[in-house]
Amino acid sequence: MNDAVEITEEKLSTVDLSQSPVDTYEEFAIDYSQAADELREKHKVTIYAGKTGRLSRSDLISDPALGRLVVESQGGQGITMDKIAFAIKELGVTQLGRFDVAVPKLFQNIGPVKNTTGSMFALVRIIAVHQATEPQDINLSYSRKFAVVDTTEQSDEVYNVKDSITEDLKVVKGMEIAKAASEELLALIEEKGWDDAIKAFNDAREENEDSVIGTLRLTTQQGKTRSSLIDEKLMELRTSDNPIMQKFKHFRIAGTMLTEKLYSMLPEGETEMLDIRKAFKFEPQTSYYVVKDVNKQLATEDKYYQDKNRLALLFDINRSVSLTFVHLLPENLIKRNNFEFVTDEEEDDGKTSDDEKKEEGRKNKNGESS
Repeated sequence: MNDAVEITEEKLSTVDLSQSPVDTYEEFAIDYSQAADELREKHKVTIYAGKTGRLSRSDLISDPALGRLVVESQGGQGITMDKIAFAIKELGVTQLGRFDVAVPKLFQNIGPVKNTTGSMFALVRIIAVHQATEPQDINLSYSRKFAVVDTTEQSDEVYNVKDSITEDLKVVKGMEIAKAASEELLALIEEKGWDDAIKAFNDAREENEDSVIGTLRLTTQQGKTRSSLIDEKLMELRTSDNPIMQKFKHFRIAGTMLTEKLYSMLPEGETEMLDIRKAFKFEPQTSYYVVKDVNKQLATEDKYYQDKNRLALLFDINRSVSLTFVHLLPENLIKRNNFEFVTDEEEDDGKTSDDEKKEEGRKNKNGESS
């Protein structure tokens, strides 16, 4: 790896990059493919060199090779490649601490780095960055190819704006179809009851070869518990720095929203409502639900005493963590201390006042008076 670093940084070491424009860095960077050829010949080892497509942070985490690369910080903690790469000044999506690793720069090596099992070592460089922006052309497309560490893996996924819009429109059309299906099912339920209505609905789809709706069935969702505000805040805290975990958070939030929607169907003070026969649109899951029964199971005294100690400990932990949200979030600090940003005019006034005080002190010291 030392040879790889020396070869790829041979030209970079001869110039003062701090005095060179960023757009000139490329001319000082040795091509990785050229370096790989030299190293294969010299050391007779297997080396892969290539260029990925335009990867988002989620893409980089999902990359089977790049997503497993880590750099050890001064504190011994493994810093993942996605956190390092997206801390580059031109993006600033992530933040690196003073004891982590250096913020990367265009065309300069990151590494040597290794994967979590120590079975692969690599050098990585960023050759271009693109801020998130609205596409100016529906025909815009670009490669999202992952790093290739096996010559048999040559898949090249291409992102296309038109294809993405097409998929979104399919979802919109699908919601219209689902709404019509829910209304049809409700009408059949009024006529035939639940079981016969579902059978009639499914029979009609089997007879129609062009139907895009699959077989319906009556399902029961059990064990759905309501989430508190602190639960949601904790989830936000735990997933805030990982876009993959953000997807899990959205899944959890959707489940919570569905539970709250079903709870809202119960009349106040009631624990059960049967044969509801209502449908509702649920956009977080791009679905329509047709509801038959809703019931709420209250905690019993035996269950309370069984879980009392465990829940008391859990609530105590949650209260401790909640201090972060109540006292230490920037918006709460600002609100609690009546903080306001100083304007340019106020800053100038403050400097003038300080200068006047210094001048007055100087006069007093010299025995001057006015």
